[in-house]
Amino acid sequence: LGAYFADGTKKGNSWAICASTHEQANYYYSMHKSLFPKSCPSYYVSVTDTQNRHVKKLSEEIIENWSVNTNFDLNKCKCRIISSDSVSPNKLNKFGTLVIRENRGVMLKLYNRLLNKLLKKCTQRAALDFVLGLMEGDGTVNAKKEGTSK
Repeated sequence: LGAYFADGTKKGNSWAICASTHEQANYYYSMHKSLFPKSCPSYYVSVTDTQNRHVKKLSEEIIENWSVNTNFDLNKCKCRIISSDSVSPNKLNKFGTLVIRENRGVMLKLYNRLLNKLLKKCTQRAALDFVLGLMEGDGTVNAKKEGTSK
């Protein structure tokens, strides 16, 4: 839940969590499926291309990389390529970010309810696990909102 708090959606009409590594993707997927075994998430990879590479080839390489290194089916995975020459290389992930998403609002409500319960009735161990999960995610607010809570 800490990683979800850091890298998941908490508003809107769908639930999603972003994984920057294959290990994160496998863990987030397995935890989600253990909570909701009948869920059917969709996936997409978001990657920033600063070298103006061939879009179709780059997309195929990136999806292949995620498919080989994850423990779940990415056959219908899409790739969103953002072309930019102004992004700092330190902020780039060679294989992008895999987004695991459920387009049902009920998932978002369930995860937010779990977060609220955890934050209200939290043992010391649960608090530590939450903080460790937060650190596994990026641990920061959404950059698109420039640090505001709006």
